[in-house]
Amino acid sequence: MAVKHLVENVRDIALVGHRAAGKTSLADALLFEAHAVPRMGNVDDGTSVSDTDDEEHKHHFTIDTHVLHADHEGKHLNILDAPGYPDFIGAAIEALSAVETAVVVISAVNGIEVNTRRMFAEADRRGLSRAIVINKIDAEKVDLPALVQSIQTTFGKACVMFNVPDTVGPDFKKVHSVLHPEGPVPATCPVDAAAMRSQLLDAVVEADDTLMEKYLTEGNISDRELDDAVPIALSTGTLIPIFCTSAKKDVGVKELLDSLSRYG
Repeated sequence: MAVKHLVENVRDIALVGHRAAGKTSLADALLFEAHAVPRMGNVDDGTSVSDTDDEEHKHHFTIDTHVLHADHEGKHLNILDAPGYPDFIGAAIEALSAVETAVVVISAVNGIEVNTRRMFAEADRRGLSRAIVINKIDAEKVDLPALVQSIQTTFGKACVMFNVPDTVGPDFKKVHSVLHPEGPVPATCPVDAAAMRSQLLDAVVEADDTLMEKYLTEGNISDRELDDAVPIALSTGTLIPIFCTSAKKDVGVKELLDSLSRYG
């Protein structure tokens, strides 16, 4: 039987973190953006593609790990939506054994919680590539600079922003790339995008001595060199990118999907 997907084109990803961070909503949004489903599922009304069990519909949280599939930009993504409720931590830990990349989802409102730390540590122990998604950027009273600082203090300097939001709260409508800036970031952005880019470049070049030497001597590196270096930095752990999303509003999800496909 012919192999449908070459190994180098397969991305095995687990969405992990504490309950109510929005992992299942993010999974639904990723499937929708990849055109794997005709409409985006919703946890609240019981139409989520991931939560299929009656108990999951009743309680509005994931009990078992669900495996979802999508194709995007020539890559095949196997997305494992793992439970975040502490009672079902075993299923989430098992999910990490089947993937190369752990995407740790954090609520912008609740910040770092018990299972955030646990799943991040488990992914680190297994040597997985890691990424962080700050979800619910559109919520009220989000202090993004404080949350990013908390993430870096808790998980290390390798955690750097891959994109930044135009604003936080209900008016959140767009993310701006830090890796490949396309024009000025609006003044309503709550973080210093230039400072975030400096941190990102430092994290990327740290994985490649030759690239680091060029960056230190010339002060810049090309977009092509950056793109080639990102997967290496992810696999060696010098880079843990932070993405901003509102899964339920489907903002920032396309950019996350693009990055998981391209750099995974």
